[in-house]
Amino acid sequence: MKTKRTSTMKSNQRFLRAFCAIALSTAILLAFAPAGRANLTYEVYMNVAPLTTGANGPYSLDFQLAQGADNQNNTVTISNFNITGGSFSGTSFVSAGGASGSVASSVVLSSTAGVANDDIEFAEYFTIPTTKITFQVNETNNQETGGTSPAADQFNIAVLENDADLDPIETSDPFDALFIDPMTGSQNQNQFQEYTSNGEDGNPAGVTAVPEPGSMAMFSIGGLVLAIWIRRKTSRICA
Repeated sequence: MKTKRTSTMKSNQRFLRAFCAIALSTAILLAFAPAGRANLTYEVYMNVAPLTTGANGPYSLDFQLAQGADNQNNTVTISNFNITGGSFSGTSFVSAGGASGSVASSVVLSSTAGVANDDIEFAEYFTIPTTKITFQVNETNNQETGGTSPAADQFNIAVLENDADLDPIETSDPFDALFIDPMTGSQNQNQFQEYTSNGEDGNPAGVTAVPEPGSMAMFSIGGLVLAIWIRRKTSRICA
C-alpha cells in the first residue's frame, strides 16, 4: 500500500511540475509579447550584373508604395545602401507623393490614411558598371481594415529603363516588378514575391530578401535566455 501511495505521489509531483512549466511559459510569453505590431526589417540583395551589357541603360532603381484600402498609415524606410561596381547618379528623378530622402542616407515612402495618392514613388539612376545593390528595408506593415477582404498596401521594387516612358525592365511579374511585399500584417518573409527579368535585353536580374542578421541573432539569444529562466523558475516554484 505504501509503494502504491509513493508511486501516486511521484506521479502527482511530475504532473505538477509539468503544469508549472506550462503555466510559467505561457505567462512569460504573454509578458514579453509586444504591446503593438512591431516593424518588419529585412535586407535586400539585388544582382544587376547582367544589365551591364543591356542596350537600354543606364538603368534606375525604383521604389513604390502602392496604396490599398487607404484606411491605415504605412511607412517604408530604405537605408544602408551599398553599391558594387558603379555608383548612383546623386539626384533622384522621380520623387512623387509621399516619397522623400535620398540613397545617400535613407528613402522614406509614407502612405497616409484618407489621403489618396497612387504615386508614392522614388527612383534614381545607377551607372552601367554596377553589379550589385544592397539595402535595408524597415516597414510598419499595418494591415488595412474594413470590408471582407480589404486591399493591402504594397511595397514594390523595380528597375527602370532609360527611355521616354521610364518603363520597367520586363520580368516574370505581370506588372514587371522584381520584388513585391504585400503589407498584410503577417510580419514575416513568407509574404515576399521575388521575380527575375526576362525582358527585351535578354539579361536576367533578380533580388533576394533575407531577414536582418541582427534581428535573428537577438531572437535566438532571447529564446535561449527565456528557456534558462523558465527552467530555473520551474525548479524553484515546483520543487
